[in-house]
Amino acid sequence: MFTCLLTLKSLTFDRCTLPEKLSLSSLTQLENFMIMSSAGVELVEISNMNLVSFQSVGNHCLFPFDLRRAPNLKQLRFPLSSKSLSLISTHLPEHCPALQSLTISALTKMVKPWVLRVANFCKVTELCLIHGEASQFGIVNMNRILRAFPCLQELEFRQSVSPDLEEEKAELKEYVHRRLRRVVMAGFHGTPSEIGCVIYLLTHTTVLERLVINPKFSTRHPWHIWVADISLNKEEREKICERLKPFCKDGVLTVH
Repeated sequence: MFTCLLTLKSLTFDRCTLPEKLSLSSLTQLENFMIMSSAGVELVEISNMNLVSFQSVGNHCLFPFDLRRAPNLKQLRFPLSSKSLSLISTHLPEHCPALQSLTISALTKMVKPWVLRVANFCKVTELCLIHGEASQFGIVNMNRILRAFPCLQELEFRQSVSPDLEEEKAELKEYVHRRLRRVVMAGFHGTPSEIGCVIYLLTHTTVLERLVINPKFSTRHPWHIWVADISLNKEEREKICERLKPFCKDGVLTVH
């Protein structure tokens, strides 16, 4: 399909209708691949030693892909589905030993299964979790994430709806993260569960430099918060700051 583009280094499909089988193996120089809001494709074949970035964004068809032949991949973004659950749960750290940046978007029903089965990512330093619906994500799951990503330095957590929930704290395993420096919590509504997660992060990290709380929610590129007409009023911000003040150092917490 791409025989005339053998030296291509970056390829993006944006809102395209694609063939059922998409093979990238002939693009031996390809370094960056992105597929956005495209339909038709059911299988992506990857065999690219030079590929460093693979991103699947907003695709209705959650196609399977195999990353065993892209060992130098450093950045990965994809929607979590039953087809890709085993990849993130067991094989990904082995298949992509150079992986440093991981972005996962998941619907409610997929959040608990992947958190329960998440593998140990020893080299990932940037993680973005996008939950488009209420996801029952609290302190217990945050604890599991921190333990699974011991070298994590930047964490962004985005959730469009933030329900409160009661958790079984007996499931908590004591763990202090020693590398996490920056956290962004987007779609923050100030529920007790969210406050609990923030307190947990403040008290179970040793080098945290900045924790940003933002009510705005976006599924766009990591570390970019889409400007929307959602905000906390002055009273709400003061209440949150007062609640968290005993747990954080000066200059660490920012509430939008």
